[in-house]
Amino acid sequence: MIQLVIFKKLLLNPVKKVIAERKAKADSQIADAAKLRTEAEAMKAEYEQNLQNARAEANQIVARAQKTATARSEEIVGEARAQAAALKQKAEADIAQERKKVSALLFPSLPASVLSLTAAYRTNDSDS
Repeated sequence: MIQLVIFKKLLLNPVKKVIAERKAKADSQIADAAKLRTEAEAMKAEYEQNLQNARAEANQIVARAQKTATARSEEIVGEARAQAAALKQKAEADIAQERKKVSALLFPSLPASVLSLTAAYRTNDSDS
């Protein structure tokens, strides 16, 4: 019996103490790992949300840029058409004026009204 008490006091209690310390340390490490895992998952979720927001913002920027480019393109085309129409109108007026001059030189005895009608007819005839 004395041996049992000595055995218990000298061996069993220190072994139990070491086992309890190791268990406490393991439990602490498991709790720390769980906490770190939770933090990592939260960081990952935040990262994914930020990435999604950045993609959405990039898509909006691209859409705005495309809309602006389309509007500017239409504006440039409109200006070019207007300039072309003005140039065409000026060229037609210059051609009519030159025709009048040539007709006046070639046919000085005809009245101006007949020459104008002839020039107008030629202008309308060349348009079609």
